[in-house]
Amino acid sequence: MLREAGRQGVLPFATFWSRIGRFKTPYGPVLLKWGLAVLLIILAPAQDTVVFLIDLASYPALVFSLLIGCGVWILRRRRQQLGLPEHAYRAPDFMALIYVVQSIALLIMPWIPPKDGSKGGDVGFFYATYCVVAVLLLLLCGLYYWVRVHALPQLQGYELVEETISLPGGVRTIVLKKVAKGQLADQEEPLLQGELGS
Repeated sequence: MLREAGRQGVLPFATFWSRIGRFKTPYGPVLLKWGLAVLLIILAPAQDTVVFLIDLASYPALVFSLLIGCGVWILRRRRQQLGLPEHAYRAPDFMALIYVVQSIALLIMPWIPPKDGSKGGDVGFFYATYCVVAVLLLLLCGLYYWVRVHALPQLQGYELVEETISLPGGVRTIVLKKVAKGQLADQEEPLLQGELGS
């Protein structure tokens, strides 16, 4: 996910996240995950901290699972509106519905208090702390995206334009280029054309 976010220009330093090595491995995301794992092993004390961090990593993954399930329906509707035929490898609608319902249930269940009260979870503090922190982190990421793509360009008088570049190894990635308003070339369109005003 880190590599794709970098390749699409969402993360800063797109070439770092997209670059692949000799064995077609994206070194940037792998090194980040390795470094975080080593820090977790070395620095985190046993019990509550490790359990909390594992729980914290799982909640945003559930949010993205729900978004993926909803995205299937959005893409199907768009294909239908464009008059395109159904994809050859298509999951049945009821399976997509089960996936979405399961994701919603898994997002709601951690908020339900355990039998032993607010401190009866698998950690010694409030049982849903990881849910609260995960939601705050997702909101912080959304705020970062809004500031980077909408607020800063408007305040500083530029537009973000996607530029595709090729990296060693044949990898193509997108970098966001700042262009002064009104100086766009004919072939370039601002990022999120049509959605900036809404």
